[in-house]
Formats: sequence, C-alpha cells, structure tokens
Amino acid sequence: MLEKSVLEITHAADVAFTRDLIREMRSGGQIARDYEKRYICRNGEVLWAHVATSCISHEDGTLNCLVLLVTDITPHHQARQKAHQLAYFDSLTGLPNRQLFCEHCHGCLIQARRERTSLGVLTIDIDRFKGVNNSFGYESGDAMLKTVSQRLQDCLARQDVLARLGSDEFAVVVSHARSQDEYSVLAQKLLNSLSEPIALDGQRVYCSVCIGIALFPLDGVEVDVLLKNAATAMHQAKQRGPKNYQFFSKGMNRMARERLEVEAGLRRSLDLGQLALHYQPKIDLKTGRVVAMEALLRWESPELGRISPLRFVPLAEETGLILPIGDWVLETACMQGAAWHRQGFSSLRMAVNISPRQFRQRDFVARLDGVLRRSGFDPGLLELELTENLVMEKSEETLLTLIDIKARGIKLAIDDFGTGYSMLSYLKHFPIDRLKIDRSFVQDIPMYADDAAITEAILAMARSLRIKVIAEGVETCEQLAFLKDRGCQEGQGYYFSRPMPADAAAEFLSGRFRCRNLLEGG
Repeated sequence: MLEKSVLEITHAADVAFTRDLIREMRSGGQIARDYEKRYICRNGEVLWAHVATSCISHEDGTLNCLVLLVTDITPHHQARQKAHQLAYFDSLTGLPNRQLFCEHCHGCLIQARRERTSLGVLTIDIDRFKGVNNSFGYESGDAMLKTVSQRLQDCLARQDVLARLGSDEFAVVVSHARSQDEYSVLAQKLLNSLSEPIALDGQRVYCSVCIGIALFPLDGVEVDVLLKNAATAMHQAKQRGPKNYQFFSKGMNRMARERLEVEAGLRRSLDLGQLALHYQPKIDLKTGRVVAMEALLRWESPELGRISPLRFVPLAEETGLILPIGDWVLETACMQGAAWHRQGFSSLRMAVNISPRQFRQRDFVARLDGVLRRSGFDPGLLELELTENLVMEKSEETLLTLIDIKARGIKLAIDDFGTGYSMLSYLKHFPIDRLKIDRSFVQDIPMYADDAAITEAILAMARSLRIKVIAEGVETCEQLAFLKDRGCQEGQGYYFSRPMPADAAAEFLSGRFRCRNLLEGG
C-alpha cells in the first residue's frame, strides 16, 4: 500500500464521498468522523469497512495528517444484506414482498398526490395453482411461479414494480398510465404473456391468471384500501372464469359484504338445522325405471332466504366448512337410502357428491366406513360423484384412495365430465364406473353440432373403456331420443323430475320405482 493514494484503493462508488470528506477535514470543517465505505482488495474483492478518521494538526492548527482506523465489517455487512433480503424480498422469485411493495406504494402515492396524477394497483392471481402442486409436486409449482413472475416482469415498464404477495398472488403498482384504457391494455398484455405453455416435469402446462385493478384516487387514497379493492375486483374476475380482468367498482364492496353475510350464515346453518337434502332420480334409459337417487344439498336461511348451491358450495369449499357439511350430507343420504331399502326399494343406488377438500382428508376412507357402519347402507349401492379435476390428479394418494374405496364395492362417478382437464387417456388408469356428461353439452343437443359431437365422442370413448354414462340436464324428448339412440345408459333432469324433499321422493318411488313410463315424461 506504500506510495498509494487512499482513493486508489477505494471502491469507485465511494471515491467522490471520500474525496469530499478529505477536503472538508483539510479545511477544518471536521476533526473526527466515523463512517462505512468500501475498499478494493488486491485480488479485486470488495471489502466493507467501518472507518474512524481523526485529524492530527501542527501546533499552528494546520493539518498534519489523517489517522484512519479501518475495521473489516464485510461479514457483518453480508449478514445485514441477507437480513434485508429476507425482510423485503421473496426468496423464491427475488421479487419485492408485501412489506416492500407497500412501502414503495406509499412513496408513489405521496408523489401522485403532489403531482396530481393517477396511480394503479393491480393484483394478479394464478388460476388453479393448487392443482399444479397436487398434480406435479411443489418443485414444479415453484418452477411455474418463477416463470410466471419473469413473464409478468417482462411486460412492465422500468418504473413499474412487481411484487409477490403470497403463494400464487402478485401485485403491480403502475404510475405512468394516463387513462383507464392504458390500464386495460397493460392487463391484457399481462394475460397474453401466459398464453404460451410452461414446461413442467416434461409436460406442457397452460397457465392463466385473473387480474383486479384499483385506481388512485377514484378507488382509494391509501395503500391498504387500494390493495383490498384490487383484490375484490380480482375475485370478481375469477368468478367470470380464467383469463379475466376487472376494474374495481363500489358495487363490489356490497357484493363482498353480502359474501361475508352468507359465510357467517353458513357457519351457523348446520347447527341450526337449516340444511336439507333434496333427491333427484336417475333413470335407466333402456327400461325407464328409477335406478338411483342423487342427494343434492339445499340451504334456506331465515335471514337470507333460499341460497343457491352455486353460491354457497364454493364458499364452503374455500372456507373449509365443506368438511362438516360434507360429513352431514354423506351420513344423511346413507341413512335415507337405508330407510328406502327397508321400504322395498332394495336395488336403489344413492349418489352423493364428494368435494375435493373432503376427499383429500387423510381419514376420509375411515370416515366413510363409519358412515356405512352407522347407517347400515349397502356399500355396493353407494355411488360417490367426484370432480373431474380431482380424479385426473396424477397423485399416488388420489389413486390409492380411489382403489381403497373401490375395494369396499362403492361405485365411483366423474361429475360434470367434459368441463375440466378432460385427459381421456388417464381414465383407463382409474377405477371409474360412470361418467356424467355435463348439462352444458346436453342442453344444446341435437341442435348444435359441436355439443352433439362432443357427447357422441364421450359415449364412444366410455363404451370402449366399458364405463357407463349418465347424461345430466335432460329436459326435452329430443335430447332423450338423441341419447338413447347413441347408447347412453342413464339420464337425469327435469324431463323426469326436479329434485324433491325426502318425503316427496319416497312418494315418487312408491308410484314409479318399477314403472316403465318415465321415458314418456311425467
């Protein structure tokens, strides 16, 4: 170090600061100073140091020299940097986390108020991300998150900030857009960025997101309010289906409050006896006989009135309330089925919908055994209807549970077939007894060629795999004739009967369990 200037061994970023400090101490502005700075080692590495600088003066007060006490704090600085990284950045994607995002948003809001400009907060949620983790594993899920974050980042301007707020949720603060149209263009650009498939575990997987947008000052003037309103808009977008975006509107807050009211009422409904089962018959299309009843959940609240299952069942699934409700449905249906068997309808099957969350319980099969034991219901006449996406999961746990259920003689059906992933090649690997063609295909046959072709394809595929098919949503004689002509075994829908309470269903069975005129309607 002899013959070297202090500036020669100082990191380039700290040279100006060091030069200004020396000039100030020479002029007598300071006689001592502590600070941190970077030096460059002989091998080129950066050394962070704490430097204590003191002036040594001549008797006349002029500067003689500077004495520097240099302490290597590189390990401390690295630990501090790591702590900062952990505190403010997502460890998987490297994006800012919620805390840093909120701090940055706060600064952007201050600037927007001062300059009287607009600002947008976008929340982004990956559609059906849990299914990726369940089907491909968490490592593949992490790989998807990294790819998604990079594609989203590539769509943004330099001044926009993308953050990861949670498992599959991201947020963007946009401060350069001048109109709502520009936010729409950006949202569509973000949606389009994920149109190309992502390679996971050797397979091409398609990913989509939904986006909610809240604008300053129209939708809020504080960070937490804008985030909350953007999230509300995002949930509205998800209800419209994948690949959607929505701007926040004040009416959404009313809808969110109503949702909370429904959730609160649902939590009390089971204890207060407000839930009931209605039963809809399934008809053998060859003989016209009633061969099964499907148990359908209904809820009538004294405060909220009759609530559609399409409204409260997804909420129950999301909140976990589906677990106690699902247990009640299964036990009540089996008890009713056993009672009907004792009344002489001995071959009648009972179909019960099982939610994905209910099915994934570790003790689901044990719970099922308990229900069968307490009710005395014949397991060979119980049919569990599962969602297509659940059955198509390539998880060992799902397959083992299905095999465990089949070993008890219980029948398995895929509900709403054709609306999910529809990976037909996987069907041969699962012990499935029946497919239910979704009503969305049945309702437009035989008028619409596409729906008719899809229905015919499902029937042909099921026949080759020796799987029976039931069509739901049969409402007209034309639909019935089309299905019969193409070999569909069973039908269900308003053409035969609407869902009805247990007493009305018993009366229906008493008059029509063995009759053959149901194919003629009424």
